[in-house]
Formats: sequence, C-alpha cells, structure tokens
Amino acid sequence: MTLPLRIVILSMVLTTMCGTAVAATEQTPETVADMGMAQEWCDRTGLRRIEGIWEFPDDHTRVLVRRRTDAEMEYDIVVVDSPDCRLKPGDTVGYIRESPDPAKFEFCLYRTKSKGKFHNLGKCMARLASDCNSIYVSASRLKATLRSLSFLPKFWRSVRISVDRPAEDIPKGLVRIYPADDISREPTYL
Repeated sequence: MTLPLRIVILSMVLTTMCGTAVAATEQTPETVADMGMAQEWCDRTGLRRIEGIWEFPDDHTRVLVRRRTDAEMEYDIVVVDSPDCRLKPGDTVGYIRESPDPAKFEFCLYRTKSKGKFHNLGKCMARLASDCNSIYVSASRLKATLRSLSFLPKFWRSVRISVDRPAEDIPKGLVRIYPADDISREPTYL
C-alpha cells in the first residue's frame, strides 16, 4: 500500500470509531412508563429545583418534569399517570423554560391531540413557590363587562352591581409529590 492510501484508510477507520464513540455517549431521554420508573429516575438523577414528579390537583394527572438533553434551560413535562385515557404514560405533553427570574418560568402545554400527535401549544407564566413544593400557573384572561344599566336613565346608572366569585381566585397549578422530603399535606396536631 502506498502512504496516501494508508492515510485515507486510517482516517476512515478513525472517523468511524470516533463517530461510534460519540453516538454511544450521546444521551437519549429514556422512556418513563409508570410511577415506579419516574421515582427511579428521580432517585438516580441530581435534581434541579423544578424537577421531580408533580400532580395537577384538578384532574389528578401526574407528570415527571425533567431537563431536556438538547436544551440546558428547558424541561419536558412527561405523563406518568392519568385518569384521562387520551394520555399515555411516557407522552411528552409540554415543556417548561427558565427565565431570568429564578422563580418564574414559561409554561407550555399542548391543548389538543389528534392522530397520536399533540398540537395547539398554549403558553402561560408559572411561578415556583418559595418552598419549591408547588407551581402556580397564571393564564391570560380576557374580561369583558356589559353594563345594562347604561341604557337606563341617569338615576339608574349610579347603581352598580358586582358579583364576587371566590372560586376564581383559587390558584391553578401543580403540587410536588416526589421527592417529598419536606412535604406534609396533613395537619399536624399538637
């Protein structure tokens, strides 16, 4: 063999070996198919403040929030358990992106699923509580009011009626369920 041919063959072998080594070290997100697998993932991973297993109290859907392998400041929201038969364990239903404020995040969830694919991404702001055990989600609201009294004579325009709806003031969001070192939902009686 001539020297240039040897160099070409050697470079091809090295390229193939390096390509294989790089492919073997790349991290691919493992599939999390149930609560046990999600707990195992949490136990063997150095978790960041927002990572862990969370529950949506409104519909009892449990999700794993874990960092993405391809983006440093983003976290996937992966279904672990849900009473909704349209959601399967392992489905990535959205993501959370960090912001300059360490307590605030961009919270994105898909709103629809058709033909096995999620669509219609809804974005809102999420705030991590100071104890890191809950995430409060604040969605955009449009509020319009039509005052029917404005069509009446001037005397009746001075009367204003409003309805207080305390249920609308209850925060929406997620509650951490694992790891739950400092969480106690039950009252402590002395």
